[in-house]
Amino acid sequence: AHARSRARARTHTHTRCIQVEQLGALQPDTAVLTSGERVPVERVQVGDMVLVRPGDRVPVDGRVVAGSSGVNQACLTGEATPVVKSPGLAVFSGTLNAGGGSLEVRCEQVSADSAAARMVALVEDAQLQTSRTEQRVKRVAAWCAISSVCLSVCLSVCLSIFIDLSI
Repeated sequence: AHARSRARARTHTHTRCIQVEQLGALQPDTAVLTSGERVPVERVQVGDMVLVRPGDRVPVDGRVVAGSSGVNQACLTGEATPVVKSPGLAVFSGTLNAGGGSLEVRCEQVSADSAAARMVALVEDAQLQTSRTEQRVKRVAAWCAISSVCLSVCLSVCLSIFIDLSI
């Protein structure tokens, strides 16, 4: 049973790692500036203008300056339907331009400070922390294991003494 629970814990930890990796994978590696130049997303600075074509992921957090399109924000907000974004509205990195139009977005956050990056950091921090209850349970389990081993040894010694005396 203990081996089974350890295997389940390893699988659960592996699954959580995959989920964090998938969250991180939402962030595109490159961005297309409105000049048409494709650059690594890390090089996009606050104030730069980025073009987001239909089917592309939004590379940076920013505000729509031109264009209108439906943006699927399910990965961040859980909303089932795309939200129509038009000039003046905020868009977030990692979301998908699911509509038929292109968007010109002014970058307001560099990629390291984006909503997707913050979410990945929060999930990783939460996975590293253990609750007080979990810590208490681990301590009690350790004492129970030690106690049961000690009790087993004492019982074995006592039984062997009584068995030898009765013969």
